[in-house]
Amino acid sequence: MAHSTTKHHFEKDTETWSVLEKTLPEGARRMLQQALEYEIEEYLEKYASHTDEKGRRLIVKNGYHPPERLLLAWGPLL
Repeated sequence: MAHSTTKHHFEKDTETWSVLEKTLPEGARRMLQQALEYEIEEYLEKYASHTDEKGRRLIVKNGYHPPERLLLAWGPLL
């Protein structure tokens, strides 16, 4: 088996990393938001048949809270 003797040096290109540091948190936020919304819809569908004596659903989505800030390794998510 041949081994490479070439050494790779990775330098931090500030322009590229600046774009990544700005893009990654927003992409992660959107991905988490979509996953949570999917779980909520799935849960609501699962319990849609649960109703009270007047026929009203017992499990409903009742609004939104203000977004929370999540702190990740590279900084805040929101």
